[in-house]
Amino acid sequence: MLRPITRTLAIVLTLPSLVLAAGPKDDEAKAVAVKVTTAGASLFDAKDAPALAATFTEEARLEVTIKEKDTNKYNTEVKQGRTQIEAYYRELFKSDATYHAKNTIEFAKEIAPDLILFTGIFETDSQAAEPLKLPFIQVRKKNGEAWQVVSMQVFVVLDK
Repeated sequence: MLRPITRTLAIVLTLPSLVLAAGPKDDEAKAVAVKVTTAGASLFDAKDAPALAATFTEEARLEVTIKEKDTNKYNTEVKQGRTQIEAYYRELFKSDATYHAKNTIEFAKEIAPDLILFTGIFETDSQAAEPLKLPFIQVRKKNGEAWQVVSMQVFVVLDK
């Protein structure tokens, strides 16, 4: 009686590693993620709000969650659709700041042949002594030859 339970438990405990194990499709997803985020960092450096917004689908969603310094309070700003996303970037780029943006992809997964999910760290100024490191999650959909953002979440933690 104990043997079937042990076998079932072994199967259940190994399933997550089988599901999350990177395969050839996930290597391709990571290559796509690196390519699109490298291009996005260049657009960010150029402060090109219209071009950045064009990397999103028309109905895309951008969420920026900010943890305020010295508090436990989190605020989430949501932009829905390419028009609101472009306006968000235009406002962000009004400052005189110079950017040296960089993305580091930590995980990538093909969800379907035309849909990938990836996570990483975005640095607005990778040349700064202590660059601000912003974790992010993106879901991208293949539209022709382009991989457009369907959903992006960025997390800003200002405790340091």
